[in-house]
Amino acid sequence: MESLTSYRLPPLLELFHHRYPKVRLSLRPTLGDETRRALRQGTYDVGFLMEPGTGHPGLECEVLAEEPLVLVCAPGHPLASGGAAPLATDELAAVQLVGTEPGCPYRDLFEAELRTRTGAPPPFMSSAPSRRRSRAWRAASAWRCCPP
Repeated sequence: MESLTSYRLPPLLELFHHRYPKVRLSLRPTLGDETRRALRQGTYDVGFLMEPGTGHPGLECEVLAEEPLVLVCAPGHPLASGGAAPLATDELAAVQLVGTEPGCPYRDLFEAELRTRTGAPPPFMSSAPSRRRSRAWRAASAWRCCPP
């Protein structure tokens, strides 16, 4: 949700504030299950979920946007093809991956995809929060999974 709260929401929140200056907003980061529970109980008025499914009993859901997920690596990495050939999922299962912390929607989606195709958990190495991530990733000879 970090890219949503850091990059996507601020301009929308600013617009909302200008249109409705007397409405007070409170943002709370929660994982999907907790968000759905809070919505059903009336604790939250609205929630943002980053997951493929939109069928949640008792909730009205609307897809607002598709969120791309990108894999990046150093140009000299053995699997770097320069865009010449698509990378197969089983090739990714054989390399060390650097990803966001467990519970992050991006990582959960990516892990689920790899697990579905390979039957095994992906070889993830967790990383620091995004502000410290880029230095660690530049130093690693690994692939990373992240929002663009």
